[in-house]
Amino acid sequence: MAAEFTMRSPLERLPFEVLGMICAFLPRADLKALRLVSRAFDGPSLSTLFRTVYLKVHLGSFEKLLDISRSEKLNKHVRYISYDCRVLNASRVSPDLADWVAKTACDGLCSRYHHMLKDDNENRMLRDALQNLPRLLGVESRMPDPREMSRVLPPSERAWSQNSLSTVAQKILVEPPPLDGGEREATRHFWALLQSACLAGHAERLTHIHGEYMELNSWRDAAASCLANYDEGFPSLQHLSLSFNDYEHSDEATDYIGGIIADAPSLHSLLLYFDNGDYMPFCELVWPDVELHHLRSLSLFGLCVTETQLRDGLGAFRGTLRSLELADISFVPGSWVLFFRFLSKEMTLDHVKLYEFFTNYRDEAWVARDERQSPLPALAGASARDSRKYLVYRIERFITGRGRYPDPFTPRKKRDGDLEKYGYSLPWAFKQDRSWYHADTVWSAREWENTYPLATKWTLPT
Repeated sequence: MAAEFTMRSPLERLPFEVLGMICAFLPRADLKALRLVSRAFDGPSLSTLFRTVYLKVHLGSFEKLLDISRSEKLNKHVRYISYDCRVLNASRVSPDLADWVAKTACDGLCSRYHHMLKDDNENRMLRDALQNLPRLLGVESRMPDPREMSRVLPPSERAWSQNSLSTVAQKILVEPPPLDGGEREATRHFWALLQSACLAGHAERLTHIHGEYMELNSWRDAAASCLANYDEGFPSLQHLSLSFNDYEHSDEATDYIGGIIADAPSLHSLLLYFDNGDYMPFCELVWPDVELHHLRSLSLFGLCVTETQLRDGLGAFRGTLRSLELADISFVPGSWVLFFRFLSKEMTLDHVKLYEFFTNYRDEAWVARDERQSPLPALAGASARDSRKYLVYRIERFITGRGRYPDPFTPRKKRDGDLEKYGYSLPWAFKQDRSWYHADTVWSAREWENTYPLATKWTLPT
């Protein structure tokens, strides 16, 4: 009998690491197809396909997570769980539930969503799955930006009937609609995921924790309940990102935020986002005595603090902090121009980005990179060479330049009539442009454009 001979594909001769690097650059759909046509990619593709498991509030999605966790071939590849926290809300979509089920959620699908919200099903299934993922490193909860969710869609993008689709197509395509109160849902699902990871024994290994658009007061209540069962800290945590929407300042809520940060001594990057809230002392978020000897990146959005608090807070990390992003920050009181000089002189930053609104509720009300309100052409259209002359870039270079770049704000004497003529009266001369301008000029855009037709040549007289 003639011996059978099977020619090996040249791809199979490549090292496993090289095949893995190829897989890292391919879309998930292509990877799934590639596994079926090439044995060489069967193993290497698993590390990419199952590195992050995407979870939804749906029984079918949880069942898939359980199947992965019970597979010895697959569970060792899972590093992160990304949880889409949106849920279906029948009461807000249509008063006729039967009609809504038929047109929006399709027959039988609604019950599979709401099964996860009953009793303790969500927590139980999460614990069962996560305890079988030996190399889990991070958990994140995801929610769409509320500003995008409230956007009125054109007719072509609105909900459409799915009655003609097969059962498989329904499960793939149906998505929860936007709903009010989504922040509370996001909060609950975030803590369900994090608590399950802790109880499954992963807290000491977690390197990433991410939660989006949560509600601060309900976050406090959930944190009190979940952390009551766990107080060991997060010694390996390197990246922490927490964002909150529509909050009222609460000492108890900020205590839990500060407590998580204080229990993460290995933290490398920290992002804190607050939207539509009130005064938030920085020292309550990052405690003055906290020791973060590895913190290199800090991003703060939507804070209302004193300049002194922020100076003291950042000064504590001057030895390690190299990246700083600020957006929509208010000083009560303080001066942004003096604060930028502090950053330039006292800090050793390599990367700085300034966005949106900066005010001190007195004479400074700066708008940075906010093209939605600017009466001038989009900043994004500027070339790399032209962008160097824009004020926001010059401010950032001044902060990171360690004395190599001049201060964009030079002293001048205030003159009577400046407030009426320019919309503000400040003791500095500067070139205002589309990248960085005083908010008062937005409300007088017509006079602004008529007075200064060339955006890059605005200079207050010295």
